[in-house]
Amino acid sequence: MRPATTNADHRPWVGRPDGGRQVSRRRGELEQDVMSALWKRTEPVTARAVLRDIGDPDLAYSTVKTVLERLTRKQVVTRVYVERTWHYTAAGTRDDYVAEMMMAALERSGDRDSALVRFARAVSPTDADVLRAALDTSPDPGGAAGDREPTGGGASS
Repeated sequence: MRPATTNADHRPWVGRPDGGRQVSRRRGELEQDVMSALWKRTEPVTARAVLRDIGDPDLAYSTVKTVLERLTRKQVVTRVYVERTWHYTAAGTRDDYVAEMMMAALERSGDRDSALVRFARAVSPTDADVLRAALDTSPDPGGAAGDREPTGGGASS
């Protein structure tokens, strides 16, 4: 029977700039990297082109492909079949994407009113001015959220 070995015995990472530690991304960071690569392009691109644009030598092609497929299912990315290969493009602008993420986070909050109040109090004065101006010029005051009932727990005047 062979004695048990540890990573210190084999050291496959010796000489790697990250010291051999698995570099993990924060939740959603890879999606952001993929979307950033797509927003840089004006035409649909392959998963391999997205991988090159991200420029991470430890990132696998299959991982990028999986992320692109998930983003396609979420309808954040569209794809077309060109010359036996899927080509991907962002379905909307960066601003659309960020707004969708913010709305999704708000939906998951459990208490929309409290989350909105906390957000409003956390933004900078400049950001608050931008929000006020956007609300003042909104063609549909309250938007789709204007039809919902308050969830309680929010701030009162």
